[in-house]
Amino acid sequence: MYLAPVGPTVTEPLLGRDDALAVLMEAAGAAADGRARVVTVLGGPGMGKTAVLDVFVARLPATTRVLRAAGHPNESDLPFAGLHQLLWGRHEVARRMPRLGAALGLTGGPGGAGLDTGIGHEFLSVIGTLAEEGPLALVVDDAHWLDRSTWQALVFAARRIDADAVVLVLAGDPAGPSVGSGDTIELGPLEPAQARAVAAALHPRLTHADLDWVCGEADGVPLLLRQIPAGLAAGPLEPDGWRPPPQRAPVVDRVDRHFRAVVGGLGEAERRAVLVVALQDLPGPALRAALARLGGGLADLDRAERLGLVRVVAGEARPTSTTAGYWVRQHATDGELRAAHAAIAHVLPEGSRRRVVHLDRALLDPDPAVGRALCAAATEAADRHDLAEAAALWHAAIRHGDPAERQAARAAAAEAHLGSGAGSAALALFRELVREAGDDRERAGWLERCVVTAFWLEPLSATVQAEESAARTLVARLLAGGARDREAGLRLLMAQVTARMVRGEYRIAASLAAPVAGLGLADDRIEAVLHALLTGVVAGDPPPPRVATAAVERLLPALATAAASDVTAIFGFLRHLGWWGDVGLSERVVATFEAAPLPRAMGDRLAVEPHRVAIELARGEWDAACLRLAEMERTALDSDFVVPYRFCAAHHALVLARRGDIAGSRTRWERIGAGGGMTPFFEHLDACARGLEELAHRNHDAALAALRRAHALATACGGVVPGQTSATADLIEALWRTGAEAEAVERATSYARFAERSGHPLEGALAARSLALVGAFATADDLDAAFDDAVERCRAAGSPYETARTQLAHGQRLRRDLRKAAATRALSEARDAFARLGAPAWVGIADAELAACGHRRYRGAPGTGEADAPLGRLTPREYAVVVEAAEGRSNPEIAERLYISRRTVEFHLSNAFRKLGVADRTDLAALLPREV
Repeated sequence: MYLAPVGPTVTEPLLGRDDALAVLMEAAGAAADGRARVVTVLGGPGMGKTAVLDVFVARLPATTRVLRAAGHPNESDLPFAGLHQLLWGRHEVARRMPRLGAALGLTGGPGGAGLDTGIGHEFLSVIGTLAEEGPLALVVDDAHWLDRSTWQALVFAARRIDADAVVLVLAGDPAGPSVGSGDTIELGPLEPAQARAVAAALHPRLTHADLDWVCGEADGVPLLLRQIPAGLAAGPLEPDGWRPPPQRAPVVDRVDRHFRAVVGGLGEAERRAVLVVALQDLPGPALRAALARLGGGLADLDRAERLGLVRVVAGEARPTSTTAGYWVRQHATDGELRAAHAAIAHVLPEGSRRRVVHLDRALLDPDPAVGRALCAAATEAADRHDLAEAAALWHAAIRHGDPAERQAARAAAAEAHLGSGAGSAALALFRELVREAGDDRERAGWLERCVVTAFWLEPLSATVQAEESAARTLVARLLAGGARDREAGLRLLMAQVTARMVRGEYRIAASLAAPVAGLGLADDRIEAVLHALLTGVVAGDPPPPRVATAAVERLLPALATAAASDVTAIFGFLRHLGWWGDVGLSERVVATFEAAPLPRAMGDRLAVEPHRVAIELARGEWDAACLRLAEMERTALDSDFVVPYRFCAAHHALVLARRGDIAGSRTRWERIGAGGGMTPFFEHLDACARGLEELAHRNHDAALAALRRAHALATACGGVVPGQTSATADLIEALWRTGAEAEAVERATSYARFAERSGHPLEGALAARSLALVGAFATADDLDAAFDDAVERCRAAGSPYETARTQLAHGQRLRRDLRKAAATRALSEARDAFARLGAPAWVGIADAELAACGHRRYRGAPGTGEADAPLGRLTPREYAVVVEAAEGRSNPEIAERLYISRRTVEFHLSNAFRKLGVADRTDLAALLPREV
C-alpha cells in the first residue's frame, strides 16, 4: 500500500524565507527556459521545509505542471514508493515503460531496484516526455526518508537533466544523503522579530506574555511556533513558573521535549489511535476496523487533532507532518507498538507484503510461519529484480526459523543488499555469516566477501585488520588440507592480496602472498603471477611484462564469463595491468570484456576502463582520455561505494597533472582526501602529481620537494609497480634542474639498472632520457645519439607525452651547448606534440626555450595549435553524445544508451556542432580519433 500524493496546504504566513523562495523561483524560471535545475532545501526538524515547498508550488505559473511526493519512514523500505507518489496521475506514461511500469506495480514483468540503470533511464524518459508538454516541477519533501530505489532514481535523473524544462526540488535533513549537484538552500531558525510575527499571526489570541514565553521556548523553530501554543490551549504545557534554562538545548532536543510532553498528555486509547495513524496510511473502513480492534474509534483522535498531531478528513486520518508522525512513534512503548502493528496487520489483505511486515513487527518471539512468509515475499521481489525490497524482507526473516533457515535468510539478504548497492548492510550480514559458518570452507567464502566489500566501502579499520588476521590463520589451515580446502584458501588469500595491492601496500601484499611459493602452482596461474609481481616489486626486481601477458592470456576466457564478485583477483589484477602500457594487451582485455554476454557491475566496468584510457593516451588522444575519466568519476559517484571514485579521480588527476592543469588536479585530490581517503598509496600518487604540476610550471624546487616525498612514500609502501608513474624520471630531472647534478647522475645510473631488470618498455625509455639529460658526453654526436635513442624508446613504448618531454629536454641541452639551430628543431617538434596533446603549460616551456633561441612567438605547425584540438572544447557529456552520433545512432538511441532525455541529446549536439564548426554528423565523425 502506497501513500497518496501530497499537495500544498498553505494556511499560514511564511516570514523570513524570502531568500529561499527567490532561489527556488529563479530555478523554476531557468527550467521554463529549457535549462534544467536541481535545488536541495536542507533544514533540521521543524525548520519549515514543507511550508517553503507549499508556498513555492503555490507561486508557480499555471503553465507549470507539478509532481509532488514526500518520504515517509513507514515506506522507506518499500521500493519505488516515492516514485509511485511522484507519478500519481501520470501512470499512463509510466505504463509505457516496461521496467518502470513493473517496478511501480502498474504492469506485469520484472521490475527492478537499486542501481538498475534501465529503470533510471525509463524514469528519465518519463520526465522528458512530460517536460515536452510544458515546464515540469518535481517537488519532493522529506527526501531523507525516501525509499532507496526512489532516491537512486532521483539522483540518476538529477545528474542527467540538462536541457529539459524541469526543476527538481528535494527537501530533507542536513544529515541525510546528498544529491551531489545543483544549488543548496539551508534553513535555520527564524530571527526573533520574524518568529514573534509568525507566532502572533498563527495564534492571534496569545497575550504578550504568552508570546514572549512561546518565542523563547521555540527559539525560532517554525514547527514549535505553531504547535507549542496549541499545547497551551489544550492545557498540558502550562508553564507554571517556567524559567528559561541557562543554555539552550539543541533543536532536536527541544522538538523531542515538546512532542514527549504532547504525546504524554494523551490518554491510553488516544495514544493507541494516533500511533496507528502514524504507523500506516489506511483507508477509512480499514482505519475504523483497526481502531475497533484496539477497543476505540475515530473519536479517540479528536484531542490529537486539536494538538496538531493528526488531520482527520472524511473519516481518514494522517499525521499533520512526517515529523509529527516520527515523534509519535519515537515516544511509544514497545508494547504499544506491537499492539498497533497487530491491529494494522489484522485489517490488511491476506498475503500482502505489508501485512507480513506488520505481523513480524507485532511479534515478540520468533514465528517460523511468519519467517517463511517473509522469505516467500522476498523471493517474489527478487524474481522481479526488486533487490532492495527483497533484502529488507529477507533481513526481517533472519530472526525466525531454525539455524539453517536463519543462515539462508542472512545469506540471501546480504547478496540482495550488495546487489542493490547497500554495501554497509551487506557487509554487516557477511560478518554475521562468518560467525555462523558451519565449517572452514564456508567461513572462507563469507570472509572473502567481507574482504572485497570492506575494501570498496571503508578504510582499513580495526575491524578489517582483525578480519585479515583471522583470514591468515584460516588460509594456513585450508592450504594444508585437501584440494577443495586449498582452492577455498587460495580464493580467500587472493582477495586479501588484491585488496592490499590495489591500496598500493605492496610489502604487506607480498607478505600475505608468501604461502603461494610453496604450493607448486603453474607459473601462469594468477596466484603465482601476483606472487612473482609483488615479490619483485618489494625487492626492486619486478618480473618482465611478458609474465603478466601470459597470465592475462590464461585469464581472458574467465573474464568473459565471471563477475568481479566471483573472481576477485582478476579485476584487481587487470586494474594494475592498465598501468603497464602494453596497448596490445589492453586492447585484447577490452575486446574480451565487450564480447562477454553478462551484464556488468560497476566494479567490473571500472576495472576495464583504465585499459581504454591507456589505449587513448598511447594514441595521443588526451581529450578523449580526459573525457572518459570524467565519465568514470561520474559513474563511480552514482554508487554508495566511495573507494572506486578515489581511484578514478586519482587516475584523472595524474593525467591533468601531466597537462599542467593544477586546478583540475588539486580539485580531485581534495575530493579524494575528504573523509579520510588519503591512504599512503594515494598520498604517493598525490606527491607524484604535485611534482609533475610543479615541473610543468618550472617551479623546480617545489617539484623536487614533492618528488622526494613521493619516493619516500613509495619506499614505505614497499615499492611501485613498473610504469605506474614517471616519478623516478621526474625526480632525476628536478635534481638536475636545481643543480644537484651528482645525485641526479647517481639516481639515473641506478634507475637504468632497475629499468633493464624490469623489462618495462616505458621505464627503459625514461631511464634512457634520464641518462641523456644528466650525462657528460665527450662529443655532440654522443649527446644526440643518447637523446635519439631515448626518443625512439618513448615512441616504441607508446607515449607521445614522454616522447615530447624527451625532445624538450634534448632541445634544452642543445640550447645550453649553444647549438641553437639543432635546439630549434627539437623544441619545435616538442612544442607541436604538446599542443596536440592539449598541454599548454608544456607548450609555454617550449615557447620560452624557442624565444631564448632567438625566435618570435612560435605558432606551431598547421593542425597542432590549441585552436586545432577541437575535442578539448567539449564537455564530457557533449563528447559522449558526439561519439554516439558519429557512430550513426539516432537521438532516441543515444538517449537510451547514455541515460539522458532526447531533448538533452539535441541540446548537446547543437552545442557540439557550434563548438566544432561542423554542420552534420558526417563531418562530426571525421573529427573523432580512431576507434573511440
